[in-house]
This record gives sequence, structure tokens and C-alpha cells, in this order.
Amino acid sequence: MNLEDKLEETEIEGFCSQVQTFYCHNVVHNQLVQVTSSSVRLVSSSSGELRNEWHAPSDYSINVATANATQVLLSIRGGHLIYLEIGDGVLVEKKHADLKYDISCPDINPIEEYPN
Repeated sequence: MNLEDKLEETEIEGFCSQVQTFYCHNVVHNQLVQVTSSSVRLVSSSSGELRNEWHAPSDYSINVATANATQVLLSIRGGHLIYLEIGDGVLVEKKHADLKYDISCPDINPIEEYPN
């Protein structure tokens, strides 16, 4: 929103604007998360700089994503489900499950309270 309370386009330096964004969310430690078909990007909300990036395994693409303030859940083509945790400037892959079918509608609820 600009000073006249109107929507206007803006650039966020750490975001990849050349590809489609599947999911974008405010997360802990004053950060933003952007999910594209090939990666999850963690960006500082104050400076806009890229802080960390997780890449999907080669020859696979992210189909669906969801997140909350501290966690990201990804459905990857070929029946892969990947769980990431968000820290201060880090994305940590905690679990990778190979399932029989692709997941079309993942959902994730926070497990515990997150720090401000």
C-alpha cells in the first residue's frame, strides 16, 4: 500500500520474480518465505535480502506448498513430501517421505508457539 492507501507493485530483492510463486508467507524472525516450482527462498522482510534457499531435488518440481510461521510442507512430483523448519536465516529439511501417490492438498498447523 502506498501513502494514498492504494495497491502498487513492488520489488523484493530476495524474491525470484522470473518464476511463478506458489506460496508466500510472513514467518518468524522478520522474514518472508517464497515457494516456487524449484525452491523455497527465505528473505529478510526489512532489508529484502535473500537469507537462505532450499532447492528441490534435481529432476523434480514442487507441485503444492503450505506453511505457517515456523514450518513449510512441500508436495513434490513423484510422491515426495518434504518438511522444512524455518529458523533465523536458515531452512532445515527435517523429513523427506516417499509416498505412493502425489499429495494434492497438504496442510500444516503449528506444533508449538513460535518466538516473535
